[in-house]
Amino acid sequence: MIYVISSSDSNLLKQAIYKNIKDKGIEVNEFNVQSFDMYNQLIQDAIDSATQTSFFDSMKVVICYNCYFLSDQAPAIASWRSKMDFTSLEKYVANQNPECDLYLTSLGKLNSESSNKLIKLLKQNAKIENIQTKTSDDLVNIGISYVGNNLAEISKDAILEVVKRTNNDYTLMINTLDKLMCYTNKIRIEDVNVLVAPKLEDDIFVIVNDLFKFLIKDAIHSYRDLISKGNYPVSLIPVFASQFEFLYEVSKLTEEHLSNDQIANQLKCKSGKVYYAKKSLGNFTSNDILNMMVDLHEIEVNIKFDLDNPNDRLEIFILNFRKNYFHK
Repeated sequence: MIYVISSSDSNLLKQAIYKNIKDKGIEVNEFNVQSFDMYNQLIQDAIDSATQTSFFDSMKVVICYNCYFLSDQAPAIASWRSKMDFTSLEKYVANQNPECDLYLTSLGKLNSESSNKLIKLLKQNAKIENIQTKTSDDLVNIGISYVGNNLAEISKDAILEVVKRTNNDYTLMINTLDKLMCYTNKIRIEDVNVLVAPKLEDDIFVIVNDLFKFLIKDAIHSYRDLISKGNYPVSLIPVFASQFEFLYEVSKLTEEHLSNDQIANQLKCKSGKVYYAKKSLGNFTSNDILNMMVDLHEIEVNIKFDLDNPNDRLEIFILNFRKNYFHK
């Protein structure tokens, strides 16, 4: 059987796959379950593995992560894509190994049938599933259940604050609860305040605000403080991008002479958030912020495909902010 699974959360995606494997009674080991990353390995190699029978079990599993060729996920570099033999996948879809489950996964929205012939073929011959991200209420219930299953307890206000501070991120919430349970088996709001950093977006907003005021020393100090607390530089890039994107939207709508209330209504946020965004913007135009977003995207691409050091690239971005964006 072929399974095509997409999600915006890689850990929820993996959780769904391994739950399915467990439910089928397949033992997870290096012989029965093999995984391939399409950014670093070829689809034809994964298909070759799927055609082979397991000598240790009646079923085997082949998992292909990052199938960018099925969704709007960022593609691999052109030189790598050119090595992919997608006809091998097409042939396998038509003639599947009944003793192997093949999982094709992606982080992003699947392409339409009209724009991607593989999607059309797979919809006719595979099981397709989208793993929805969890709502705040879902995460609260999951968190309470997770803590209870670990013979601990957590108050309602504490789990609400954990969900808020982990930005509705399932994996980060679970990791945070694990940390809290190492500290106490009766988690209260006071414990959360001591052990869990405030919402990451708030910290990033402070850094961006300092950058827009050209307070570079303050910005780099705040950034390094975030890193010292265990935040990975790569995970900070989407948060920076989100902040810049919001400021870009506010700037663009301001240039169209919309009021704060009109902007808030269009962006579906509170007018106070628009007010503070405008204060941060200063003399920056929407085009200035667009250039920042382009530069940040280039950093992300270079980290992913050229293996640049993410911490070095972000620090250079911050340190050169005045030089690159100051209006003389």
